[in-house]
Parts: sequence; C-alpha cells; structure tokens
Amino acid sequence: MLASPNGKYRAYAEVRAQVIGKEQCANTSELFISARGQPFKPVFKQPPSDRYGTAGSLGPVAWSPNSQWLSVERGLWFYDSDADDIDLLLFDSRSGSVTAPDVNKLIRAATARRCAPSYSIVGFDAHNRVRLQVEDDQDDEGAPKSNCFSGTVEWLLDPALLTVQPVRVNHKNVRAKAQ
Repeated sequence: MLASPNGKYRAYAEVRAQVIGKEQCANTSELFISARGQPFKPVFKQPPSDRYGTAGSLGPVAWSPNSQWLSVERGLWFYDSDADDIDLLLFDSRSGSVTAPDVNKLIRAATARRCAPSYSIVGFDAHNRVRLQVEDDQDDEGAPKSNCFSGTVEWLLDPALLTVQPVRVNHKNVRAKAQ
C-alpha cells in the first residue's frame, strides 16, 4: 500500500491469475484507491486481452509531492511469449480518473526523430512531474532499435499538460533533430 504525502489517499494494486483451459493463465489487474479514510474502491481494471496481454500487472510507484497524481507501472505481458511492455498510468486524485498517456509517442514527438524509446518510471520531481529513465529500446540481440539516446537519460512528464522534456538537453544525452 502506498500513501500520499498529505496522508489523504492510499493506493494498492491487486493481480488475480486465473487458469484458462488446461494449461493457460490470464491475469486481471485492478488499482484501488482510498480517499480520506474511506474504504478502498476500484478505479482501474485491466482484464486479460489480445491487445494488452494475458499476464498483465500493476504496481503503484509514487505519489506526486502535492498528492494530486499517482504514477502506476502497468506491465503488459503475454504468458508463453517474449512479448512484453511497460507503460505508465496516472491517477488524478482531483478528478478520480485514470489515464494512460502514450509516453513513447510523446518522446518521439519531442525529439522529432524516429526513436524507439524504452522507459522506466522513477517517481516525481519537486514540481509534480513524473521522472522517467529513458534509453533506446533493444532488439533480441541487444542492439539499439534507434540511436536517439546515449545510454540512460532522465526525462520529465508533466501529467497535467501531457508534455515531456529531457532533464538536460545536450549532445551527450539526447540527439535531437536540429531546429
């Protein structure tokens, strides 16, 4: 369970695996929020699917310093497959809504290049922006699928505006298209 800095919200995720057929499994993942000491209520449910995976997972990562935003890591997996992905869900405590911004698309637009980013969710900065560790995605042999990033670099996502920016833009950590 993860409590917000102001103590008004608590969050946890639950993943239920179910046997389908003789040897297949399917996960249903749910995010639960408790506001102001009230009982927990489900705010997001990810059933198994052909699009998002049969072995999905959810994990609350961090609350923003102002307690408005909860970042959640959503695992998109398939049983018996190498196909997997991680993406970001954002719970907004003011509206009670959950969104799934397309972080990869936002990063590609910000670099103005055909990047193949891979990212992980670190938490929030002091200005309530989601901190991301970004690098080039790799193919099965470990080679980068693009050459947009030199190693792992930090980016920030503004959850209210749904914009991204690298923490430091220079030729060493981001190779952005010249304007």
